[in-house]
Amino acid sequence: MGRIPEETIEKIIQSNNIVDVISEFVPLKKTGHNYMGVCPFHNDKGPSLSVSMEKGVYHCFGCGASGNVITFIMKIRNLEYIDAVRYLADRAGITIYDEESVSNENSKEIKLKEKLYKINIDAARFFYSNLFRNKEPYNYLVNRKIDESIIKRFGLGYSLNEWDSLYSYLKKIGYEDELIFISGLVLKSKNNTYYDRFRNRIMFPVFDNKGRIIGFGGRVLDNSKPKYLNSPETPVFHKGTNLYGLNFAVKSGLPGYLIMVEGYMDLISLHQFGITNSVASLGTALTNDQAKLIKRYCKDVFICYDADAAGKAATLRGIEILEENALNVKIVSIPKGKDPDEFLKTFGRVEFDKLIQNSTGSIEYRILKAKDGKNLKDIHEKSQFVKEAATILSKLKNEIDIQIYVSHIYDQTGIDSQAILDEIKKIKRTTNNDKLNYKDNSRNPFEIEPGYKKAERNILRYLVSDIRLYDFIKNKITPNEFITESYKIASDEIFKSLEKGEIPSAQSILAKFENEEDIKDVANIFQNIQVNDNSYRFLDDYIKTIKKYNIELILNDLNIKIKRCEENNQIEESTALTQKLIGLTKQLKML
Repeated sequence: MGRIPEETIEKIIQSNNIVDVISEFVPLKKTGHNYMGVCPFHNDKGPSLSVSMEKGVYHCFGCGASGNVITFIMKIRNLEYIDAVRYLADRAGITIYDEESVSNENSKEIKLKEKLYKINIDAARFFYSNLFRNKEPYNYLVNRKIDESIIKRFGLGYSLNEWDSLYSYLKKIGYEDELIFISGLVLKSKNNTYYDRFRNRIMFPVFDNKGRIIGFGGRVLDNSKPKYLNSPETPVFHKGTNLYGLNFAVKSGLPGYLIMVEGYMDLISLHQFGITNSVASLGTALTNDQAKLIKRYCKDVFICYDADAAGKAATLRGIEILEENALNVKIVSIPKGKDPDEFLKTFGRVEFDKLIQNSTGSIEYRILKAKDGKNLKDIHEKSQFVKEAATILSKLKNEIDIQIYVSHIYDQTGIDSQAILDEIKKIKRTTNNDKLNYKDNSRNPFEIEPGYKKAERNILRYLVSDIRLYDFIKNKITPNEFITESYKIASDEIFKSLEKGEIPSAQSILAKFENEEDIKDVANIFQNIQVNDNSYRFLDDYIKTIKKYNIELILNDLNIKIKRCEENNQIEESTALTQKLIGLTKQLKML
């Protein structure tokens, strides 16, 4: 998607009262002109979070989190900037069009997607009506103990055992062949005729996290193959980026964690038993995109896959992907021969809750799987198990946890604990050496803020706190002299507003930024600063700090150029640059 116009972003910000939005996540209490609440971004014993309805910004005096309504949603929902904007647009009922989509190919793409959402709704209605007119599929669901309320909630249906019933229906209500084919609901024969992809199957509409039908899954009524059939990839359906049931889970409210199951029927059974914080991975191995999607809504995941070999392998892959995305993982062990659907219907909700309570940590589960099938009386198999277990434990940072696991391994194998610890250290050393081959570009969290940046921020704070200071400031510094790019842009907008006699709006200025750090920096200028008799002296000092830094940058550049000229025997150029350097050095001393 192209860039969203600033006017649209400003409209979205203005249409989402920051106090109302934050109140959906944090109770706020009016204190003076602002609202205060407990900050959700750190272990706040506060309240430390201050929210200004007037300025449309928040600031935490504990952890320093700052921003506008967009950055709050980014942090609280763990969303990218564009997704946070879409979230707030949906909340306010605003349609987003990017700058390019009004008149180019992107417009066609948007319109195509809208048509696909619509054709999927009509197909779902057709399947749903078929279910209640045909006893066999309806009885199949009844025998699987699926309530009618669940059938309605999930929009379950039935595809007739005919070659082109859906195709004929869609044609009858006005759809063109091309769109029907693009939707993935039909296939094309060698004779260029169309026939239904789904036939004689229980149909599961697949929703995205916004509740739009993006595709379908179909299950056979007997033991024929394939047991499940999904829609193909389409402009709106991408299996690896969606999770079945996520829209229902979010709508029902999450208790801080999600339960991940494999199939449609498992998910529906969990919902029927009131376990609505559950999702399924659409019949595919868990993907990195799905893990990122989960991370938007919670930090803890319980994997509850089938107890067969395929389920165990999928669990191990899932652990790896989820933990790579900084999610906490536990594994729910279903007794052999059962899947979550069968277990719930046999033993009920209370017993399933016990499985959740007794779930296994990811490290313990990996160690158990490493032990599976190995004869620990055999020296080679015992050694292999210990090496695999040591590799697993080498990823732990907590020494006490390592000691506990090593003790368990000693109990099982009789191998000396120190020998196991030595193996873990050896693996850690190898891993750390490998990491040294890569440059660490991460930002130092203890990096000292440059003095010029603090000076820029305080100049802008004074400007938005008291517009009477503008005449004093504009005669001493221009926006082009600001060094921090976000402050340079913000100062330019503030100067323009004040030049016209207008009070600068926090919403309109923040709408110009997408980067979370930029928004945080600029939001900080809207924190009030006390204006008094000393303010002019402080402003003078801040302006000098910026001017000094700019001169020092130029001097550094001149020294490099002079050296280069001397190396190339360019005497005249070197002399001219030296004169300039002397003049700037004098200017610097005068500041």
